[in-house]
Amino acid sequence: MAILLPFASLTGYLLFLLRFTTWPGAFLPFFTISSLMCLLYAAAVMGMLLPGTYFLTALGLAAGFGGAYFSRGKIKEYFARLLEPGTAVFLGLAILLWAAYGGTQYSAWDEFSHWGLTIKEIFAQNALLTANSVIACKDYPPATALFQYYITVFTGWSEGITCVAHAAITLAAAVVFLTGIPWRQWLKITAILTFLQFLVIIFSFSLQNLYVDHLLGFFFGAILISYFMAEDRGTAAVLRLAPVLFILPLIKSAGTLMALIAGGIIVADQLQNRSSLKPGAGRSRNFAALVLCAFILLTPLLSARTWSWRIAALNLPQTLSTKVGLPEIKRPFSAAATERDKVTLQNFSKAFFSTRAGRTFPPVFILLLLTGAGCFLAGKAKHPGERAGIRTATLLMFTGFIIYTAGILFLYLYSFGNYEGPRLASFGRYMSIFFLAWTLLTLIFLLRSSAARDARLVPVWAKALIVLAAAVFLIKGALHKTPQGMIDLRITVREKAARALPLIPGGAKIYLVWQNDTGLGPQVAAYELAPHPTSIRSGPWSLGKPYYPGDVWTSDIAPEIWQKLLTGYDYVLLGKTDNTFWDRYGNIFENPSTTREEYLFKVTVKNGDVRLQPQTANS
Repeated sequence: MAILLPFASLTGYLLFLLRFTTWPGAFLPFFTISSLMCLLYAAAVMGMLLPGTYFLTALGLAAGFGGAYFSRGKIKEYFARLLEPGTAVFLGLAILLWAAYGGTQYSAWDEFSHWGLTIKEIFAQNALLTANSVIACKDYPPATALFQYYITVFTGWSEGITCVAHAAITLAAAVVFLTGIPWRQWLKITAILTFLQFLVIIFSFSLQNLYVDHLLGFFFGAILISYFMAEDRGTAAVLRLAPVLFILPLIKSAGTLMALIAGGIIVADQLQNRSSLKPGAGRSRNFAALVLCAFILLTPLLSARTWSWRIAALNLPQTLSTKVGLPEIKRPFSAAATERDKVTLQNFSKAFFSTRAGRTFPPVFILLLLTGAGCFLAGKAKHPGERAGIRTATLLMFTGFIIYTAGILFLYLYSFGNYEGPRLASFGRYMSIFFLAWTLLTLIFLLRSSAARDARLVPVWAKALIVLAAAVFLIKGALHKTPQGMIDLRITVREKAARALPLIPGGAKIYLVWQNDTGLGPQVAAYELAPHPTSIRSGPWSLGKPYYPGDVWTSDIAPEIWQKLLTGYDYVLLGKTDNTFWDRYGNIFENPSTTREEYLFKVTVKNGDVRLQPQTANS
């Protein structure tokens, strides 16, 4: 099977690292996948994505055989190291993910509008997005799509396989939390994995889709537990995190802040305990400490900068503009505030104190809870250095949250549109990103405590509950199904697209009509019709009088105005119509009484008059 080739390549990298490093096995999948994404990014920027993928796959296979060659006297021991908890759990669960999600179809809005469309276009072109892409958010970082590409190059295009690859990235970060735990503590392994899945659920994330928000939290936590669980927390423990710190901003722009906070916590620990700038330490040691600290903080900034350079070089539009002058920044908080400013600030304040983050609690409550937990754990710490480290980390997280929250408010006020901004689009999801990261940091402090190391303190009923919860989560994931309504929509749209695409020449622009729809239908159609440009971002898909109060998706435009709008398109695809549509716009179609069952029409202009001609295989 084709998926075995990239899977074998990943296994080869793991075997090689197990043979030639002393790093914990639980860290290796995380390091390997992060490094692969970095190298794929470099290859893609140089215009060599496909050959780079072939090379990295072959290199992984060669690394596995190379490690076996140098271990030929102890070949059984060489392969036996794969059975260590970290690597074994990763490989085992990766196989289960493939079995569970291999047939998954996209069903979430942003998968059709961006994440799924991105990997579909990269797969088709064997290259990063360009200025000619049909994707609206061309400036979004591509790291996760590049790893999905690494897998699908060999399996062929499959939405399910992209979901498997994406879930494997999360899994690689999750198994880092098993660092230092032997198989005899199987209950602890089960409890940690169950708790991590529980966090995914309560913060309303999902392993079955291509959203990247939860990855920011998991990568943040994996960075810190990789560092704090290291034997000496010295220079080597820091340097091996370079690929992860570099790739985090390339997952999503908010990853830059996450990487800087994680780096700040590591720097604080280095200065406090490992590389303190002491008068008697000598200039060389103090200089080395400063260089190491600078390296930690500059790596994510360099990563973000490389992506900014590419955006500027291609002159790609900025999805969320942040170029705002000081007068504009002051305006919402002054007497000059507009009605939109006032509504946005009022809604933001209300949401902060009352809107749940996922399935949890309002942000203010979680903020106090996690801050209190950090202070409590600091008080319980026995070693002064550990106590200071927890306090510093909690302070940095609190400060980072204030900056992060202010940044979100900034976007709502100045960057989001007039519809999304005042309504605080995705507010709960944005809050959940940071709280997931902070919760994982708290978990790290718990895992380092002496109580967490003694399984005898766990009562029998709690052990049974852990096993039961793990079984429930496993079964729930295995039985995951796409909602029937989405399946029906996908089938309908895919059939229309399959019949329409052979009739549409390359590069033709398509106008989509989807009456009385909030946008999911035409968005799915735009995904299926890609790389053809569509009207999803430039014209209304629902036409005529609003269907109900608050219907902001239906545009009441006159037939002659729609005719002028159609001059910028080559075809019209009717996804969903009704009598209201035909009564008002039917005269634009040739023979409207006999063509209502058709769905694809060619835009023609005769003597300045726009007409729509039905298209069939015999046209």
